[in-house]
Amino acid sequence: MASSTTTINDKTMENLVKCAICLDLYNDPRCLSCSHTFCYQCIENLCTQGIGQCPMRDNTFIHRSMIDKLPVNRIAKDLVEYIYKSSQSKSSFSSQTKCDHCKKILSEFNCKTCSKCFCTICLKIKHDINQFKTHSINVIINDNFNKFCSEHIDEKLKYWCNLCQIPVCSDCLLFKHKHHSFVILDNILQKTKIQLHSSAQQLSSIKENLEKLNKKTTEAYHTHYQTHVKTKNHIEQTINQLQTLLEERKEYLINTVLKNDTIQQNIIRAQKSDIEDHLKTILIRELLTKQVLNIEDEFQLVKLKNDIINYNQLIQGQCEQLMVRILNLVVSIQKYNNYVEVEK
Repeated sequence: MASSTTTINDKTMENLVKCAICLDLYNDPRCLSCSHTFCYQCIENLCTQGIGQCPMRDNTFIHRSMIDKLPVNRIAKDLVEYIYKSSQSKSSFSSQTKCDHCKKILSEFNCKTCSKCFCTICLKIKHDINQFKTHSINVIINDNFNKFCSEHIDEKLKYWCNLCQIPVCSDCLLFKHKHHSFVILDNILQKTKIQLHSSAQQLSSIKENLEKLNKKTTEAYHTHYQTHVKTKNHIEQTINQLQTLLEERKEYLINTVLKNDTIQQNIIRAQKSDIEDHLKTILIRELLTKQVLNIEDEFQLVKLKNDIINYNQLIQGQCEQLMVRILNLVVSIQKYNNYVEVEK
C-alpha cells in the first residue's frame, strides 16, 4: 500500500510531462540519446540549421535527418493522454461553466440549437421571441444530490426540516435538529409538485396573454405607421397645390407629424421591448418550472420549490402591471390616430 508521501497529484504529474522547450505538455515526445525528452516539433525547431544541440547542454547533438528515427517516449505519451482524459472527465461532470457569451456569469441554460451555454441575461440578449419557441433550450440543473446524510453517512435523508429548509436524516432529528419542526419528504413532495404545477399553469396563462398583447402592440405599431404615411402624403399633396402661399404651413405640418410620429414610435418601441423582455422572462420561468418538475431527485425538487414559486409570483405581478400600461398606450394611440383623421 502506497504511503501519503509517495502520492502524486495531477499538478505534479503535469510538471513531469512538460517539454522544457515549449513549456507545454509533450506533443509526440521523442527521446534523445542523452535520455532527455522533447516534443517532436521542438526538436525540429532546434535543427533549423541542419544540426541542433540538446538544450540541457550535455554535448548531445541531433541531425535533422535523424529526428524521425528518435524513439517515442511512451511513458511520457501515456501520462499526457491520462492527464487530458482526466481533465475532460472532470469538465464533463462540472456544471460550473461560464456563459459562452459574456464569459463572466455561470451558465444557467444550454441551447442545443446554438451549441452554447448562456446565463439568463445573455439568453434573452441572443434569442428573439421566435428563437425561444424554435430553439432547443434546457435548464442546467445540478441534480447530483447525495441521498445519504453527510454527517451520518449510513443514514438516508428522509425528512425535511421546516426551520432550516434542508433534508435531514433520523439522527439529525435526534441531535442537531432536535427542536425543529419537520415533515416526511414523501408528504411534502406531492404538495410541492401541486404547487409547481399550479405555478407552471399560471406562467402559461401569462405567456398567452403577453403573446396576444404583443400581437396587438405590433398591429398598433403598423397601423400607426400606415396612418403616418397616409397623413404625410395627404399633407404633401395639399401643400403642393398651394406651393407659394402654403410653403411655410407645409413645412410646419410635416415637421409636427414627424415629431409626433417619432415620439409615438419611440414609446411604442420601448413598450414593445418591455413586453418582449417580460415575455422572455415568462418563457424562461415556464421552461425552468416545467423542467424542475422533471427532476427525479425529490430533495432537489423540494429545495428549489420556494424560490421558483415566489419569483414566479413576482414576475406575474410585474406582467399584470405591464399589461395595464400597454392597454392604456394602445387606447392613447387609437385616439391620436382618430384625431389625425379628423384633422385631415
